[in-house]
Amino acid sequence: YLNSSTGFLVSIIAGNGINYGIMYMARYLEARRDEGLDVERAILAAHRDSWVPTLAGSTTAMLAYGSLILTDFRGFKHFGVISGYGMILCWLATYTLMPAALAASERVLPSFGEGARSAGPRLRYGLPFAWLARRYPRGIALAGALGCVVGAWAAARYLGGDPMEYNMRNIRNERRGRSAASLLNSEVDNLVGRMGQDGMAIMVDRLDQVPALEAELNRRRDAAPGGEKPFEKVVTIHALLPRDQERKLALLSEIRDRLERARKRGFLEEASWQKLTSHFPPGPLTPLGINDLPEEAARPFTEKDGTRGRIVYIVPATGSSVWDARYLMRWADSFRSTTLPGGETILGSGSAVIYADMIRTIGEDTPRAIAFSALGSVLVILLAFRFERAAWGVFLPWLMGISGLIAFLQLSSIKLNFLNFVALPITIGIGAEYAHNMMQRCRSEPPERLYHATVETGGAVILCSLTTTIGYLALTLSINQGIRSFGLAAAVGELTCVLAAVLVLPAALFRQNARGPSAARALSDPPR
Repeated sequence: YLNSSTGFLVSIIAGNGINYGIMYMARYLEARRDEGLDVERAILAAHRDSWVPTLAGSTTAMLAYGSLILTDFRGFKHFGVISGYGMILCWLATYTLMPAALAASERVLPSFGEGARSAGPRLRYGLPFAWLARRYPRGIALAGALGCVVGAWAAARYLGGDPMEYNMRNIRNERRGRSAASLLNSEVDNLVGRMGQDGMAIMVDRLDQVPALEAELNRRRDAAPGGEKPFEKVVTIHALLPRDQERKLALLSEIRDRLERARKRGFLEEASWQKLTSHFPPGPLTPLGINDLPEEAARPFTEKDGTRGRIVYIVPATGSSVWDARYLMRWADSFRSTTLPGGETILGSGSAVIYADMIRTIGEDTPRAIAFSALGSVLVILLAFRFERAAWGVFLPWLMGISGLIAFLQLSSIKLNFLNFVALPITIGIGAEYAHNMMQRCRSEPPERLYHATVETGGAVILCSLTTTIGYLALTLSINQGIRSFGLAAAVGELTCVLAAVLVLPAALFRQNARGPSAARALSDPPR
């Protein structure tokens, strides 16, 4: 299902899924424009030269997204299912429907006239990068290698520390002025206190379970160290009733009896007696029950059907903030599951438990998801290159892009939260896709056509990245700080990966060509 973690997946799948069509069309137009092929042979050329890298890119993206299925939180699982299927379905739709659509459209509205080989559309995004890579191959390759080393060092520091965001205020909506809602919220907080605003409610099955639950929770609170109390107090409907009612009722009966005897003996004037008896109940004194409480007082403990008393509130500890994730997890653990003396288990929930589970899931499951995504991507790349050393042409730019993103997070002091952590598996999948397309095309061309391949395929790769990056940058306009950090991190991941693929990789290949034909042939020969 769509939720706060998956609601924007439609735009992400659209932005990434269109990449396969862009790569296909770029190769098709190049075949028609520069090679003079007819429609049928141009479609065959587009298929032949793009299906392997795009399938590998789709698979790595599917693995990157699908790695979230390994997490224990259902929202992240659904994120992985939706986006993982989305990537592979977009590839299947491209390579099953686009050839027929191209052939049909060319019959109705041809893209090229007779003899118009050079008049067709051309993607020029790759021109400046190809020029720089050919003009300064050694400097760019060395700068890329140095950047990869520095990025790996910064990434190790970032991941080796504690990259989690524990200040939940950095994830909530940014306050841009005092709204009427925030002013009302402050007034409500002053009236109802922390129980009404921040307190968590537990529902029991029967009223007789309330005293046992209260006693067990209080025992947990008292057993905690002084500075680590999980909550301040437990509030039940019984807290609204007088304590020791039987003893107090006996005392009140004795007071009434003495007053009556004093009146009979003339020690009490009639006017004083009338004034005192106005406070006496009409019948005999009986203990007060929860059904005797005024509706206004009992309302927090009243269910929709009118049942009273089965709701128990847990009030946060004094001096602790519910915006502190460390305290939030300790607080949630104190009431998420309580076993009563009779063996019955009372389960607690609410925003505290949900957020605590999300934060814990990120900390515990993210390394596993990233490892699965990375290992799966490595295997796909090795299979696509038949375990030849040309696969290093994908691995090195891929590692450069990923380490560049993590280095940016380290230098910008951006912590991982339950929204922006998805940028890591996304970058793992997309980073391999861009470099894979470039390397497969460059090795399919002879060394003297490296510049042409860099311009054409590089332009298509940059266009693919632009369609995605613009979508990510749009998220930075959100008022929610967590969504903004996700958009920024994902956009930076796109930038580092595409620069490594269209600038550093071609520069290294140009440098390899300059070292001699044998060295160039090792990377440029297409697979047999």
